[in-house]
Amino acid sequence: TVWVIADVLILYNSSTTALQHHDLASGDQDNSDDNVGKSMNIRSNNTPSIQILSIGKSTIDAFMSILLTPEQWRNADPAQKQKQLAKLVARVSLLLEIGTGLILIIDAMRAFLDFSVSPVH
Repeated sequence: TVWVIADVLILYNSSTTALQHHDLASGDQDNSDDNVGKSMNIRSNNTPSIQILSIGKSTIDAFMSILLTPEQWRNADPAQKQKQLAKLVARVSLLLEIGTGLILIIDAMRAFLDFSVSPVH
């Protein structure tokens, strides 16, 4: 759900910025100083969606820098980050599957010992 919320915020921010740029392009061409001021305001626009996205990116960068080395994560391009994240998810999944298998084996051994060693009534 976090990824869906991030995608919605990115789409909202992109569409809002595109609409603002479209309004500037279709606006009055005679007052060019005013258009420059408007375009500078769009670039420095500090909407809540941008703030939420930047906080989320900073949090993910900090968390992933702890799990991986900071040089590996911060110097990677998006494709490399996706590969690193996939490897990390695969390792965690493997560990969880091994843990589940061990729990099943221990439970099977316990059940076998309960039935084979327990006295018959």
